[in-house]
Amino acid sequence: MVVWLYAGPPGGSFQARPMTRLDSDSKVFTALIPAEVLQNAARQVRIYFKGVGTAGRELYSEIYPIPVSN
Repeated sequence: MVVWLYAGPPGGSFQARPMTRLDSDSKVFTALIPAEVLQNAARQVRIYFKGVGTAGRELYSEIYPIPVSN
């Protein structure tokens, strides 16, 4: 399975980042949100995830707003 993180500021474009599996036996993935997305006046980021399975089936999450803090 391949998983992507899409992140964007409110009202802005999403940027895609590949996610890395933390452990080969785990279902936990991680990715960094780009700094240029984090640095916005609204102090909020919208994210969603896309997964592609071995058969080519694509799965999408809902879009989630998350607050940015220092």
